[in-house]
Amino acid sequence: MIFPRARTAFFRSHLMVLLLSIAAGLLTPALLRVNLSTIERVVQASSITASLFFCLWWGLKTQWRILPLLFGGYLAALSIQGAQLVARINAQIPTGFEGQTLAVRFVVESLPVVKVRGDNRFVTQFYARVTQLGAGEQNASLLGKRLRLSWYATGQAIDLLPGQHWHAKVRLRRPRGTVNPGGFDYQAWLLSHNISATGYVYSQAGVVQLEERAEWRGRWAVQQARQTLAHALFDNSASPQIGLLRALLIGDKSAITQSQWDVLRATGTVHLMAISGLHIGLVATIGFAIGAGFARVLAIYRPAGTTWLAPVLACAFAFSYAALAGFEIPTQRACIMVFCFSLVAWRGRQVSFWLIYSLALVGVLAIDPFAPVSGGFWLSFAAVAVLGFGLLGRAPRDGVLFSLVRVQALLLVGMSVPLTLIGLPVPLLGVLANLVAVPLVSFIVVPALMLAGLASITGSYGDDTMLNLAAQAMQVLWSILSWLHTTASPVNELPITPFQGGGVRIAIGVAALICILAPRGSHLRSPGVALLLLFLFHRPPPSPLLRITHLDVQQGLAVVIEAGDYTLVYDTGARYSPEFDMGDRVVAPYLAYVGRQQVDRVVISHRDNDHAGGFAGLSGAVSVTSVLAGEPDQLPRSEHMPLPCEQGQHWQANRVEFEVVWPPVNLVDGKPNNHSCVLLVRYGSTVILIAGDIEQSVEADLLTAGVLPSKVTLLSVPHHGSKTSSSALFVSQMDPEFAVISAGYNNRYGHPHRDIRRRYTQQGARIFRTDLDGGISFSLQEDGVYHIEGERHRRPRPWFD
Repeated sequence: MIFPRARTAFFRSHLMVLLLSIAAGLLTPALLRVNLSTIERVVQASSITASLFFCLWWGLKTQWRILPLLFGGYLAALSIQGAQLVARINAQIPTGFEGQTLAVRFVVESLPVVKVRGDNRFVTQFYARVTQLGAGEQNASLLGKRLRLSWYATGQAIDLLPGQHWHAKVRLRRPRGTVNPGGFDYQAWLLSHNISATGYVYSQAGVVQLEERAEWRGRWAVQQARQTLAHALFDNSASPQIGLLRALLIGDKSAITQSQWDVLRATGTVHLMAISGLHIGLVATIGFAIGAGFARVLAIYRPAGTTWLAPVLACAFAFSYAALAGFEIPTQRACIMVFCFSLVAWRGRQVSFWLIYSLALVGVLAIDPFAPVSGGFWLSFAAVAVLGFGLLGRAPRDGVLFSLVRVQALLLVGMSVPLTLIGLPVPLLGVLANLVAVPLVSFIVVPALMLAGLASITGSYGDDTMLNLAAQAMQVLWSILSWLHTTASPVNELPITPFQGGGVRIAIGVAALICILAPRGSHLRSPGVALLLLFLFHRPPPSPLLRITHLDVQQGLAVVIEAGDYTLVYDTGARYSPEFDMGDRVVAPYLAYVGRQQVDRVVISHRDNDHAGGFAGLSGAVSVTSVLAGEPDQLPRSEHMPLPCEQGQHWQANRVEFEVVWPPVNLVDGKPNNHSCVLLVRYGSTVILIAGDIEQSVEADLLTAGVLPSKVTLLSVPHHGSKTSSSALFVSQMDPEFAVISAGYNNRYGHPHRDIRRRYTQQGARIFRTDLDGGISFSLQEDGVYHIEGERHRRPRPWFD
């Protein structure tokens, strides 16, 4: 009797050690900071060494045999992660294909997303896989590649179905995104979805649908089922919350508006709009209950052999719902945990929650080596860990309401650390909002949507009734969330310093959570609260006296100037659609990353979209005090009435002087570029000139007027390095030490022009480019020492070109 128990304990302990070591290896950040060739060498060395450690573990019979298992698991995971990274990065299309018009045949693999671009123009975005090259295309490296394509059309959107085969001409580019301090890594996101290239259908000429009907099999069948449900249930609905319902049933969040996202973020209810562990667990519970009911009925006729029914139905329900969501990371984790718990229930054994948690962690990491780059991965697993550590093994309390309050309080405190670590605010409204939202969504909205979907698939009655019930419940919830957001938003977020401080602060935050969530008898909660306050409200390291950051906003310009506690934003990048602009997606996240909660002044150089388009998004995300604009009458009307930017304006902030040197009052010039507001920034002998899009005629006028300095430390190169600007005389007098060019990668204008690059190089300037270097930060310290660096070099990744 003793031997089997001892053997089980041995197996569990060694399995737990193996899982933890594998998880540690898969989470190792070192591989994300080295180049591709180094990763390949690490993979080879790790795989060989891991094999030796496993052999040593098998051969040893001492109490220390667990150590080889620990090291072997870590190195094996390191080799697995590295091999996957190498495979994903090498799967990108060769650079030689970029910009070319390629004839290919492809199959639509995903649920198409249609967006309105204005002026009766539409764009359909979808994933496709290349199945055959067109006539004359000899290079076979494109075969089997997964693409993220956009198909533009006028008058009517292109009607696509998953599984359709098309022949078309496309233009592709390697996965690439903006790279900024605290910014979203779009390239890593693309690679995590196995995208080898992005692009668009180049022309309607030569487009042929190869089959009238979409192929119904394999992975496309799931996508077709999602689209069928979307058309049947949501296309004719007039509910303003239809985008939220669509997200909850099929995981398609494209119809959620920006204002709705703002309310969800402010109230801490974003997690409800992603099909995640909460929803998967609920559906699995429903499946388990149905299976248990059938098992009891079958037991009347067959007493034995029905215990499998409830676990199987739980898994079937969970995996079916996860498939509707596209198997995102939260659903992967939840499905693995449901499967493990179901297996345990079927075998009638007790297994540690943390063992199943570790299995889920290892499973997700083994599937997706880019998972740790996603903030959703950390938040998902952190929330489960907080609930597991805070609830398991504790005495239950009576009352559903008390249990709900306890869970939300645990999440508010426990998630404050991971939210801060990834640069998100801690919403105080989360407890109150989720007390209403979680039961309403879990017990009314989701079940009603599931019944509506089931009725629609089977062709039975009741789909409209269930959909109306879900819409009405969501309308009630939205009224409450909107009220909370409107009335309590001024005191909603804690004034927490953005994450800075490295591993020491992470250790303090983790220790604080362990102490606070520990049992009451441990007497660790008071020290934990003190550690949590130290983590949340620590004094950040002193900011540079002056920091000027040219953000990577593709083909456009956005510059953030920080002078002590004073913040100025010069231009805001472009606006690409009502849902996407650089002000909201790039500039605002950078300001949050550096702890700037308001902007003292925004300067919009002129009306062009690549300079002014992101202003609406920026002003909606952060507080803006005042606005100057080179063409104030040409900007869209908003609550911020811009003042004209005029030559001679001058102000000072924290010993840093700002002066507008162009345009003059009542300038008459037909070119918007020449109305650009030219800003001169000085601190002692350090001089910075930001020139907007001025052309050579304005450069000549400025040189003649004598308002420009004879030498500058840093020059924001006019007009993205166009050959119409940066005259030889202008470059010679400016004689910049650093020349920063803000331009998009492989942009269609050819910026920066090679002659302009040569001109600055011959002048002795050190050139930085946002398309090659990412966001570029120039910082000046009190002692006069300055430093300049591009984000692609400060935070290298093996997938950066």
